[in-house]
Amino acid sequence: MTYIDISIERLNKLKAQEPLFETVSNIMVDTILNNKTLYFFGTGHSHMIAEEVYVRAGAFAPFQAILIPELMLHESANKSTDIERLSGYAQIVFDQVGFKKGDMLFIISNSGRNAVPLELATLTKKAGVTTVAITSFTHSKSVTPRFGDKRLMDLTDYAIDNLTDLGDASIEIKENLKIGPISTITGSAIVNTLQIKMVEKLMAQGKDPEVFLSSNVEDTAINDTYFRNYHGVKK
Repeated sequence: MTYIDISIERLNKLKAQEPLFETVSNIMVDTILNNKTLYFFGTGHSHMIAEEVYVRAGAFAPFQAILIPELMLHESANKSTDIERLSGYAQIVFDQVGFKKGDMLFIISNSGRNAVPLELATLTKKAGVTTVAITSFTHSKSVTPRFGDKRLMDLTDYAIDNLTDLGDASIEIKENLKIGPISTITGSAIVNTLQIKMVEKLMAQGKDPEVFLSSNVEDTAINDTYFRNYHGVKK
């Protein structure tokens, strides 16, 4: 199979989690209607899934992404890997964000084993935040957690399987060596499916869809309103 074939296969398999998508999207709707905040967080390459639905064309404007430079890749090739394994760092993230009871947090981690996402799941859940993992069940079950004895999928209120294999890559090019990760494709499909379901349900209740337009169409005035209302931009 080619990379595109495998990607299509995994995307089709995501449909089996449709009942879970319905449940989670319903909670997203309740979170918004209760004037609470929906957050997305990931370390390393998983931060791309948080950015997928954050202040971009076709994304729900109020969504908030937790983007910690030290946990991303642009400052150092391996710094984020070291820090995401550091117990206690999630407390700093937790304190800086200022989560409130009734908020909702999506935690994206392919392996579901490192200290920061696992500890953040624990802290936020104790604070009354609804937590959702987007993770690889296969990978997680194949490795040892680096925080306590549970994996991310065991610590959150809900867990969505991104359907990647151990190690994420999909095409074997020699024995014990694969290329072509899949988690960005399935992760993006998951968060977009959820936000679409959520917006459709909000509209069914007569609510403004509040979706960002592309910055490169002719009339983007509504975007300035969203930036002011939800992202602290004075413009």
